[in-house]
Amino acid sequence: MKILLSWLIDHLDTSIANINVANLVHLFNTRTAEIESYQQITFDASRFFMLKISKSEETCEAFCAELQEKITISIRTDAIINKHYLAYRDSKHWRWASMQDFYSDKEGLMPAMQISDFEAQGAWKKNIPTTDYILDIDNKSINHRPDLWGHYGIAREVAAFLNISLKSLKPILHDLKITDSSKDLSIKLQAQPHCSRVAGVFCANVTAQDSAPWMAIRLAQVDSKPMNLAVDLTNYVMFDVGQPMHVFDAQTFQNNQMIVRMANKNETLQLLDGQTVSLEPTDVIIANQKEAVSLVGVMGGKHSGWNANTKNIIIEAAGVDPLTIRKTAQRLKIRSESSMRFEKHLDPMQNIIALQRFLFLAQKLHLLSTTSDLVSVGQIIEPKHCTLSHEFAEKML
Repeated sequence: MKILLSWLIDHLDTSIANINVANLVHLFNTRTAEIESYQQITFDASRFFMLKISKSEETCEAFCAELQEKITISIRTDAIINKHYLAYRDSKHWRWASMQDFYSDKEGLMPAMQISDFEAQGAWKKNIPTTDYILDIDNKSINHRPDLWGHYGIAREVAAFLNISLKSLKPILHDLKITDSSKDLSIKLQAQPHCSRVAGVFCANVTAQDSAPWMAIRLAQVDSKPMNLAVDLTNYVMFDVGQPMHVFDAQTFQNNQMIVRMANKNETLQLLDGQTVSLEPTDVIIANQKEAVSLVGVMGGKHSGWNANTKNIIIEAAGVDPLTIRKTAQRLKIRSESSMRFEKHLDPMQNIIALQRFLFLAQKLHLLSTTSDLVSVGQIIEPKHCTLSHEFAEKML
């Protein structure tokens, strides 16, 4: 799992200049888990530019506002007129920017970017650190630490042994009323104990947007493919606080009623990656009144997610039994970022935090303006307090 130092610093009361990275890695390795490697990365702002597509035929013609030049560049199959795309210039040679330009191990071009004409003149670059570090943590060494599968969890650990204050999440969470039902959304939980909790929020009049440059680049740097703002936000929140989540087109559910149940024998579902899987009664699914639409904790359904025509969305996050998810993922031979985290037994109560984090970012980035109440059903787990005497601790040590 890749951790980006600047992202980590977002949750710490310090700056990246105050961090001795070699010492951080040494302390993490001796006290917590194994960082397999780390590397310094740079962002050369003189190489990257936003191009606005004006023509797309045998080649693409585009305008670079920062250079005030018309550019001819190779064709790309997903190019859309009047949209901005990130390009790389080496001397006078132009090509489309790829994920690998941002130190990703994965291939693929960076997606269309949501950016104002002013930002396209170069202002967007101010949000990208010129120097950063990628820490590569061995996944096997944190199998027993579900709290470490996100930047905030790692920041909490680092704060402890570097004696740095950990910032509260509260200022970056959207505060809203939590209820067990609302006029806009109802959730029927019929999969206990395999799924202990489900929460969701209905959001109307959502504005379709392309990726935000700073977020798309951060995701690429931790090997997550940016696609569009709604999908990017779910992945960003997962890498931030460690909780997988999913965005549905609200039209998927009749009367906005979401049903969480066990699958029926031989029920089928086409997944986001295009494959159609045969489900078993041991699989937890999200369904509407007719059919399965998502395989909980593993992968969403192909026809239930966000698309360019989506007007209203439902954002969902759940708490799921780790053994159930592991068995489903192994049987279907699917290894997703979501299943990897759920297998570790995530805190079931953090699904609310993930939704609040999503909504905070979504409003900040103007993906949506208003939301309904947050609907949460299932088991409420109260914190437990234990009294431990100093004498007992000394005796045991």
